[in-house]
Amino acid sequence: MNTVLLGPFRIMLVLLFVVLIYQMMVRHELKRYNLDYVMSRGIIAGSAVMTILFFLIMGKVYDRFSIFIFFLIFIIGLYIHVFPVCNLKTMLAIKKKTLFSIINRVNKTNFNSISFFSALLRSIKPKLFNYPLFAAVFVSFVCLFSRYQFLGNDLYVLSNVWLNKLELVKLINENQWFGSDLIMPGEQALINLYAKTINISEEMALHSFGLLEVFGLSMVLFWFVGKLSRSTFYIPFISLLFFGFFYGVLPMNINLLLENNPVHLALFFAFPSMLFTLYPKLLTENKKRFFLYLCLVYSSIAIINLFVFIWLIPIFLVFAGIVREIQKVIHWALSAAAFSLVGLVVLAIYFIRCYTIKRPFVSFFKENLIRTDMYSYFPQLDIPLESLLKIYSILGILLMLLIIPIYIIKGKQWRPVLVILLLFNAFINLRFIPSNWIDMDMFYQALTPMIIICIGMGLGVLNFFLGYIWSYSKRFKYGTILIASTFLLVIALQNKVFALEGLKEKEPLKDVIISVYDELSKEYLPFTYAVVNSNYAVQISKSNHRYMEYDFFVTDYLQKDAHYHKVKDDLAYLKKHPEVVLPNTIFVFVAQVPLHKESSSLDTPTKYVKAIKNSIEILKSRGRKVEIFHEADNLKVFKITNEEKVSKIVELIFTL
Repeated sequence: MNTVLLGPFRIMLVLLFVVLIYQMMVRHELKRYNLDYVMSRGIIAGSAVMTILFFLIMGKVYDRFSIFIFFLIFIIGLYIHVFPVCNLKTMLAIKKKTLFSIINRVNKTNFNSISFFSALLRSIKPKLFNYPLFAAVFVSFVCLFSRYQFLGNDLYVLSNVWLNKLELVKLINENQWFGSDLIMPGEQALINLYAKTINISEEMALHSFGLLEVFGLSMVLFWFVGKLSRSTFYIPFISLLFFGFFYGVLPMNINLLLENNPVHLALFFAFPSMLFTLYPKLLTENKKRFFLYLCLVYSSIAIINLFVFIWLIPIFLVFAGIVREIQKVIHWALSAAAFSLVGLVVLAIYFIRCYTIKRPFVSFFKENLIRTDMYSYFPQLDIPLESLLKIYSILGILLMLLIIPIYIIKGKQWRPVLVILLLFNAFINLRFIPSNWIDMDMFYQALTPMIIICIGMGLGVLNFFLGYIWSYSKRFKYGTILIASTFLLVIALQNKVFALEGLKEKEPLKDVIISVYDELSKEYLPFTYAVVNSNYAVQISKSNHRYMEYDFFVTDYLQKDAHYHKVKDDLAYLKKHPEVVLPNTIFVFVAQVPLHKESSSLDTPTKYVKAIKNSIEILKSRGRKVEIFHEADNLKVFKITNEEKVSKIVELIFTL
């Protein structure tokens, strides 16, 4: 398995563990764990994590210890039922009585661990298999692996944009929410938390987080489409086939499919907020909690991506307000109030920030609504972009014309679909507004999931009209769906293979280099080692290890090595001249592709390769310990040890 997949699978195991702990604490009936329950609770939990993360960083107390403390508070809160806000005194008395009864039972009887764990397993094992939830997870994994197939064609990893984002991720370690600019680093903060939670390097976390975003957004799209179309499997499944495979008809850059995308991360929270407004019972029937939960969700959107918060959510709220049910007007008002409150708070925070650094407040909007680190390029499209957008615009208008008579006949059942179709038609026409405040790159990134939802709504409308025919023959219904799904799947797979064949592998060293840096960060103590590499490694080295240029290594290092090993036992001299001290361990990267392939920006310059090898041979002749740390097809990493057992974490532990 490629190392880029280890991060996503680890975090999923962590989430499963958290769900297990949650079930052991609350002991809900397992039949409640359907798709609605898992997604609504998951979105609220994710929003709470994002909001807490923001305040921890702003309060300068974000680190692994604070993460552990909040997790402990979460577990204790679940156990004593703090979060449902019931009678706390009564609940504590019940829990205390339960604990004493368990202790007495263990003391009076012979404790049998096998019986204990068997009973525990029976209490958490599902009695009824939830197929829609399984289908959502399965299709989301399919979309994840579909993106993963483009790993060799990715242009994002180790690019200048990637390195700049890595710098923002590392800046979170210093509890700095505001960098040199005013861009909201919500996504980078979440990537940093992801790295700390599963103990991987920031480089590997940034490399693999895009796959997690694809998985999460796929789950939300499956849930969103299924809820609006009232189809538990077939319609969301077919819609997600388009998201996972039909790259030729979607405005997305297949060379940047692994890019971590703040727009998609914001949509992960934005689409559920729309469902909660349209279907309040999905969230809670308590109006105070409804308002609080939506404040959390809107806060997450606001601190991740301002484009989604300012352009998409207000349009939705306007149409939801126009086409609202009288019975749900209070929930719409609470949703709009939560959005307004969060907007005012976020604007106030950044207004204060702009005032303190003496920058005009308008620069906050410019840097977040007009991003210079994004670009649009769709070489895989089977149809010219403008023609494709016209087709989707016509599809949106046609569905509107079809949904109006259904809405008149069926009323409230189709009201949410009408709201979403109004939103789609309004959003896709934003491109005609002559405004410099609409970033077209973020527009296209947000449009792709919107297109998937529009396709799902179209299938829902088609299913409604075919329902009169299918009502006479279930065999015809399921046969038609099976044939259509198989046909689309075959076309999808051919389309994906075609897209892959039209590309060539780019920068084959990227994944190997990221894996080596991940290994170094996990196994070696920070700043006890140095890395000799090309200029791209300067930003990777920040807050982690020392960096050494090739030019310095081949021209000056041998002289410094001779001088250091001559005086290394003279502690008084070393204290007086600390610049003489060499890193305990040095890793030298030598990267070259075969002659028949194009050279890349990650290769070691040819003029240094021979000089590096000569320097290493001289170091060996001087008695220095030199070994190969990592060797791959096009990459060799040498390890030079100046001081034994003072750099590697495992060696340090066993020498205490």
